[in-house]
Amino acid sequence: MTVIVKPGLGWINGYFLYSDSDYILELDIADGVLKRIDRVVMRLNHLTREIEIAVKKGAFASTPVAPSLQRDANAYELALADVLINNGAINITQANITDLRLNTQLCGIVHGTVNQVDTTTIFNQYQAWFNQVTSNVEGEIREWQAASEQQFMDWFNSLQVILDGDVAANLANKILLLEQEFNAHKATDAINAHRAENISFSDPNMTATDVKEAIKEVFTSGNNVKIAMVDALLQVDPSLPISYDSTWEEIEDATGQISTGKKQNSGITSSNINGIIEITGLDFTPRTIVAGKITNGVLSTIYNADVSTTRYLSTGASRNLSDFACYVQFGAFKLIANNTSATDIYWEAIE
Repeated sequence: MTVIVKPGLGWINGYFLYSDSDYILELDIADGVLKRIDRVVMRLNHLTREIEIAVKKGAFASTPVAPSLQRDANAYELALADVLINNGAINITQANITDLRLNTQLCGIVHGTVNQVDTTTIFNQYQAWFNQVTSNVEGEIREWQAASEQQFMDWFNSLQVILDGDVAANLANKILLLEQEFNAHKATDAINAHRAENISFSDPNMTATDVKEAIKEVFTSGNNVKIAMVDALLQVDPSLPISYDSTWEEIEDATGQISTGKKQNSGITSSNINGIIEITGLDFTPRTIVAGKITNGVLSTIYNADVSTTRYLSTGASRNLSDFACYVQFGAFKLIANNTSATDIYWEAIE
């Protein structure tokens, strides 16, 4: 088993370490019964005058603890991570590794020549959160295992009822019952009774006397309607991409492609307190615009380019479009649509 220390920088008591590639560390094999915690350290070795990255092997125990750090005249160690070696483990996962770099007592982050950032509180908060999440997940797994075990036992107990006593006789009775039900279902009379031509049908608007003939009659009638509709649409616009073999969806799409010669758009919007409506997103320049309140359904022409209608009359007084920065242009218009009040307005614009 191995762990990898990624590239990085390190400082120990004024001495500098630079690692420019992955540093692979070998871990001893796991015990079959007990666990242990190995500690990955960065060691300033005063005897060899080197900074080393090494693994300190922990002691086997049912509740293991990590080995302590050496900090004396011979060496000074910083802890990078603890690795939990579970009993019987053959590989290491990320969940087995505890990052210790933010623990100021064990490692810490250098930010100046004298002081260090105290990240112990952050580390402890993270570790507490991780332990809580792990505990919650373990609880949910235990609940799932209990529920699954109960479902299996319920199924197994129901199976025991069948197998109790004379097993051969119970199974033979079950097989006999299934054969009887199958034979009754496959009988000729039963099959014929479900055929469409043997189910009677009556409707004063149709000539069919059974379901099979009724289906044929409906299909023929629907097909005749389709043929008539295609003929009518092609007379209006011979360029439509439809034929007698087109689906109803294709015929519906073709209907929307019929050109009427002029573009038109309509909708419902709300006027502001001055009775103004503003519409955008059109793909043409309106020449005639009508609008009216939804409450009374009366529509009035509020703009007509042919006769230069440029104002809206209300309560005996007229208001000029220029007073409210109104306009009519390609793709949009802003006009006075009603009295000086906010209300829902139905509008229709024609090219």
